[in-house]
Amino acid sequence: MSVHRPGSRPCPWVSPDPAAGSMPAVAPRVAGGLGMARQSKAVSRRGEPDQFLRGLGSRIREARKQAGLTGPELAEKVGTTRTWIYSVEEGRQNVTIQGLRRLLRALGLELQEVLPAGDLAKDLAKVRRVHQASAALILLLGSLLEDLQELHAATAAMLGQDDEPK
Repeated sequence: MSVHRPGSRPCPWVSPDPAAGSMPAVAPRVAGGLGMARQSKAVSRRGEPDQFLRGLGSRIREARKQAGLTGPELAEKVGTTRTWIYSVEEGRQNVTIQGLRRLLRALGLELQEVLPAGDLAKDLAKVRRVHQASAALILLLGSLLEDLQELHAATAAMLGQDDEPK
């Protein structure tokens, strides 16, 4: 059995395993080998960081500062680079569950402490503000409508007086 047919392109994630004859073996370079999975950038179609990851990152940054750690110090505790830490804090880096667990362990936090439960409260506050603003706008429009009706009545009365014979 051959690993690669003549004229076809070899599969990039399979490499021949000499110990097993011609049977293929998964290449160690796939997904960063056996270590951390390859991280992808977390940006929207507009090139902006994902809102969820931005919120998560800011909570992680705040926790790091409260713990009195610098980015490089946290990176050392987690076993990664300071660039990765800063990318996570800026919301520009997708985080694997394993990576998030290591970050939380290094900061002495639980998952619930960094999940966006607070974002829901912020969203509800925005909804309340919009509701209050729309209620005020409705009152203003009602008042303007009354003024417009009075103006219309006054205009009709004036026009009606001019139409009467003298």
